[in-house]
Amino acid sequence: MYYYIKNIMTKNINNDEKFNNENLKKTITKKKSFFSFTNFFKKTKNLILHKIKNIFFKKKIDSSIYHNLKEILLLADVGIITTNYLIQNFKITIQKKNITDVAEAYNIFKKKLYTFLKFETQNFIQNVNDFKKIHVFLFVGVNGVGKTSTLVKLAYFYQKKGKKVLLVAGDTFRAAAIEQLKDWGKFYNFPVFSKNLGTDPSSVIFDSLKFALIKKFDMVFIDTAGRLHNKINLMHELKKIDRVVKKYKKYIIQETILVLDACIGQNSIQQTRFFNKTLTLSNIIMTKLDGTAKGGILIAIIYELKIPIYYICVGEKIHNLVEFNSKKFIDSLF
Repeated sequence: MYYYIKNIMTKNINNDEKFNNENLKKTITKKKSFFSFTNFFKKTKNLILHKIKNIFFKKKIDSSIYHNLKEILLLADVGIITTNYLIQNFKITIQKKNITDVAEAYNIFKKKLYTFLKFETQNFIQNVNDFKKIHVFLFVGVNGVGKTSTLVKLAYFYQKKGKKVLLVAGDTFRAAAIEQLKDWGKFYNFPVFSKNLGTDPSSVIFDSLKFALIKKFDMVFIDTAGRLHNKINLMHELKKIDRVVKKYKKYIIQETILVLDACIGQNSIQQTRFFNKTLTLSNIIMTKLDGTAKGGILIAIIYELKIPIYYICVGEKIHNLVEFNSKKFIDSLF
């Protein structure tokens, strides 16, 4: 059986490579930065905050409040199903408690949002902290969502915690995909497992997991080819990959992560439904939240699909991967 594993170091590289690496290093801060959630969701906040506060500046509560709230939530891509249920639930509470004070109504509305986002990632976090088995992260998603770069960010996060990580080039259809992962491996000193272009990705993944067991890696991060959720043949291939990973279930803890682009809004719901039907998703990582006003889609995904958001990507730098916190998310919008 043939294995190709290369731990690419930055030593003995030519001047051009040194120049490129130096430029890349300039994009990475020397010290990990921590920003408030307010900065992460600035565009969504700008859309929601002032409009919602204007609604509650009224002296009394009337039917226009519910109509205006609904309009704002839909603009933020909370979605019609979640928005209707939220507004109806809010309205019932206001009428049942006979609330007339707008400030009190504002706080009730905020608490309703907290309740909607109570679905947490506790089980996943507990699994990750259990290192008796190898943790295998299978990354899936459509083309262009930032799947590979997100995979590298999560691998880097755990590498800094002292974990022995392995990257697997499971996208064997594009030469650029394999080379991209090798380049990341070179820069961050990740071992990368890959085979020749055109190799059956299931074969690559099967062999990579055998290698990981032999070499006693803590975590394996598997990249897969981007695929549209409505391409049946490609989704069947993903099922095959999932079956191959499950052959090692005695020795691993598997997490199947869907990477979503926040900028596409409600289309995220449809994508998630298809991928979850095919694979049973463990959690979601949402990218590009720093560049969209459609952050409300997080509320819709968690409420409608009951799939936790594990991390959010809020920039291109290696440390711009932040653990999602539902309370901080709501607080950042109000």
